[in-house]
Amino acid sequence: MIKTALVVEGGGMRSVFTAGVLDTFLDHGYDPFDLFIGSSAGTLNLSAFIAGQKKYSLRLINHLAKSTTFVDWRRFIKGGNAMELAELHDILTLHDPIDLIQAKRRLNSRPFVITSCDKSKGQASYQNAEPSRWFQQIIASCALPIVFRPGVKLGNDIHIDGGLVDPIPVKKAVDLGANHIIVIRTRTRHWVEKLSVLERLLTYWVRHDTVLTKLLDNYSKEYNSTCEFMRNPPAGVNIIEIAPDEELQTPTLTRQVNTLEGDYSAGIKAATLFLQRH
Repeated sequence: MIKTALVVEGGGMRSVFTAGVLDTFLDHGYDPFDLFIGSSAGTLNLSAFIAGQKKYSLRLINHLAKSTTFVDWRRFIKGGNAMELAELHDILTLHDPIDLIQAKRRLNSRPFVITSCDKSKGQASYQNAEPSRWFQQIIASCALPIVFRPGVKLGNDIHIDGGLVDPIPVKKAVDLGANHIIVIRTRTRHWVEKLSVLERLLTYWVRHDTVLTKLLDNYSKEYNSTCEFMRNPPAGVNIIEIAPDEELQTPTLTRQVNTLEGDYSAGIKAATLFLQRH
């Protein structure tokens, strides 16, 4: 029996590429999936897709990039958060909400698994999206460490960005029984992850936090191991990647909008090619 999963990588505002892919799926009514699972910004894109809200993610990313308060490095230097997730929460719940009633109807009992990191344990947490705390689960998965200092409380535990521990949760999809897996990437297929100079500096900044330091040190290894797994999946498992041909122009966090349309269009192109072949 074929069990088809859609796995979505994060990548912050680079996920505008993912928005282009999923909007193209909506245009073509393409939804053969039995399972959805994502990390970080991938959970936002999946939520909009599940709800059937075309161009929601593009609109959201445009809004956040234009905002003078969502990303503010001066605030970070003064001891605050570089990224302010309260603004994202207000958009999702008040100003431009994802339609959870429609999302629940379209899910129709299919699992949507949101990946976050349990900060105290330093381990991945996989939770089914629940309407009563859907937005809180998404925001926890998007809570980039360091730039958003406090993390997000889920139950009794503090959670941070799921991409830190399982950036492309394809192994979890296999564990959940998927044997035909579509993976949407925000990096090229040949990307090799390594810590940038800025990331090394930030790791040094939080050296007193032994759990977070270990997670950051292990991130590249985990990412590259997952990519190797996708190249050599277990017997009986088929994995197809939808990825940009070239590195996207949009960075993880930006206050510029000039690259967004181009990367969104790249997602449309990649999805169109995928649908023609499959």
